[in-house]
Amino acid sequence: MTFKQLSVALATVALITLTPAGDAYSLGPGVGTGTTGLCPMTAKITFAPKLREGTLSVVDTKISGKLGTKTSPCSGGTDSGVTLVGGSLKGAIKGSAAATCSTWEKDGFGPFQLTVKWKVAKRTRQLFPTTIDVAATLPDEFNLSGPGGSVQMTFHGQGEATNAKGEPQSFSEAPFTIVATTDQTFVEFVNACRPPSKGAKGFTLTGVNGASTLSS
Repeated sequence: MTFKQLSVALATVALITLTPAGDAYSLGPGVGTGTTGLCPMTAKITFAPKLREGTLSVVDTKISGKLGTKTSPCSGGTDSGVTLVGGSLKGAIKGSAAATCSTWEKDGFGPFQLTVKWKVAKRTRQLFPTTIDVAATLPDEFNLSGPGGSVQMTFHGQGEATNAKGEPQSFSEAPFTIVATTDQTFVEFVNACRPPSKGAKGFTLTGVNGASTLSS
C-alpha cells in the first residue's frame, strides 16, 4: 500500500468514526408529536379589496408571517416540540358575502386553514408542516379595545392528520390558540375605513401594542 492509499484509508476510517450512524437530523422529515409550546409571531393581515364603509365588497383576506426570532424562539414544547425554534405561516380566507367595515367589526373572520412550516434547532430532525383548521371567530374572541387601543383577535383551531395532498402533518389533533394583537388601533382602523380615506388595507402584527403568539 502506497502512502497515498494509506492516507485515504485512514481518512475514511476517521470520517466513519466521527459521523454518528443514523443521526435524526440526517433523515427525512418526521411527524411532530406533543405540543409546540409558545411561539412569538409577527404577521400581516391583508384585505383585497380594501374594507371601506359604505362600499359593499366581497373581501378576501390573506395572512402571512413568521414564528420565533433568534432572541425569542418558540419555547415550552413537549416531545418533538422541544426542537422548535420558529417557522413561517400562511393562510387565506375566501370572502363569502359582501362586507363593509361595520359588518366585519361585528362578524369577524370565517373559518380558514393556516399552514405552518416549522424551523427546528440545529442537528435535530426536520418536521413535516402543520395544517391548522381555524374556527370562525366568535364575538367574545374579537376585542375592539385591546392593549394600547388595538384590535385583538383570538383564534382557535386543531391540527389536521394530513393535508390536501394526503401528506402527513405534524402535531395532528393538537389544539392551537392564536392571539393576534394589531399595531393599528381600532380608531386608526375606523378612520381608514371612512371616506374620504380609500379604505383599510389590513393590519400588521409586530408587537407595537402587545405580543402576538401561536401555541398548542
